Amino acid sequence: MKDYRRILVFGHSIVHGIWDEEKGGWVERLRQHMYNDYLENQKYHWDENYCNLYNMGVIGEDSEQLKLRIEEELKRRTKEEISKNLVVLQLGINDAQEIDGERRSPLEQSESNMEEIIDSCKSRASRVVLVEEGFIAEDIDEDVMEGELSNQDLKKYEEVKKKVAERKSVDFFNLRDEINREEWLDNLEDGIHPNSQGHERIFNKIKEEIEELV
Repeated sequence: MKDYRRILVFGHSIVHGIWDEEKGGWVERLRQHMYNDYLENQKYHWDENYCNLYNMGVIGEDSEQLKLRIEEELKRRTKEEISKNLVVLQLGINDAQEIDGERRSPLEQSESNMEEIIDSCKSRASRVVLVEEGFIAEDIDEDVMEGELSNQDLKKYEEVKKKVAERKSVDFFNLRDEINREEWLDNLEDGIHPNSQGHERIFNKIKEEIEELV
């Protein structure tokens, strides 16, 4: 069997692909794009240019929960040769949620979790990419999200995440620089999660970044 490349994408419900009824989310769109691109350029047989992409997104997951499972997930799905592996992380929005007056993961704890997660990823992958969270609506129905969350709170967590990326020397994809606030809010299904058009926008912005790294 050929030594195929591996991409693992970890995160929450947006990574999982919730509310993209057309193609299953930005990660699934990326997987299909890379697969189709490979087939167009592959004439004879599967080779080392093929790339397995795994969607490891879990609905509702925060950094504390991901920290507990990521090492085992990496061991099961990455190649021994770390140059064959790329890990993408999009998380933070669930950390920032305030429930009964307490954050799911207080800012300092979230920062520590991110550092541990990245250390685990760097032990199994040659490149790690942190993807920035987008914007949320100001008024979110309680049926959509337990607790409270604001863009101001989320921005604080994203600023810390960016500093962690710099400190750990991993790539940081500035999603907010690529998709402006108005565009983002226009393509939310429920105030938090992108609809199909929103996932398409994320995919279109991130695909070149990922393809350059694999």
